[in-house]
Amino acid sequence: MLVGCSSTPIPPSPSGQGLAARYPNDLGIQDDLRVLSFDTFESETWYRNWNVDTKPPNGDIVSAPDPADGYVPFQNNSLRVTVPGGSTGGISALRYVNKAQEIYFRYYLRFGKTWRTLEDGWSARGAFDVLDIRGRVPIGSYIYDGEMVDRRAIYGTQYWWKALARARWYCVEHYVKLNTPGQRNGIYRGWVDGVLVFEKTDFVFRTVAALAVESIWMNVYHGGRTPVDRTIHLYIDNLVIATSYIGPMSAAVSTRVPLVRESLSPPDRHDPPIER
Repeated sequence: MLVGCSSTPIPPSPSGQGLAARYPNDLGIQDDLRVLSFDTFESETWYRNWNVDTKPPNGDIVSAPDPADGYVPFQNNSLRVTVPGGSTGGISALRYVNKAQEIYFRYYLRFGKTWRTLEDGWSARGAFDVLDIRGRVPIGSYIYDGEMVDRRAIYGTQYWWKALARARWYCVEHYVKLNTPGQRNGIYRGWVDGVLVFEKTDFVFRTVAALAVESIWMNVYHGGRTPVDRTIHLYIDNLVIATSYIGPMSAAVSTRVPLVRESLSPPDRHDPPIER
């Protein structure tokens, strides 16, 4: 059984403004040397940057407001992910990165009014649960770690962050730093609208140095095996992959800025405390 402790101090958690503060409305952020990838989903061929040869049938570019689903554009176009009624699958697409020891991943997320799940869902970077009693969507992380064999575990572990209202944009950011083999110093952090809502600094993600962060998986899946009973949508925009904390987009004078400002509300006082 792998046992160890960190021999170096855990760096403090950033919050609030990050590198995005230098680029109002994210304009020019792709030219920052710390940014590995940036996608605003303006092109109908967005999927070509995500290691997919043909358009995923459930990933559409939309721009027109949809009052029935509570959708308004974040800036211009957005990626709408659909999970059709009677199915479990949304989209699956990969963005490869050079082998890294740590990575930041930020995107703007909006659950449609139609969003309602029958079971909890999972992905390599995030999770959602059934609606809470206030009609909000709990989000969090679903983690497979390097000690599952020792625990004889079949499934990963879920960590819940915060519940999000539907029909509203949020800035969601993840950070993963792999542990030093032989030490419990792997880090996972999560932010919503620039506020740290999850932090755990003693993960064992790996036991050998050869394993690294190799890709970001944009996957929406309704699971375990129960399909949704209706067609549901979520929306994604302004997705950034970087080597430094990104933070929420800073606003500049724009006809679309009022739409962006929907996401800049304070944390809900009913949300659970940060898990550490």
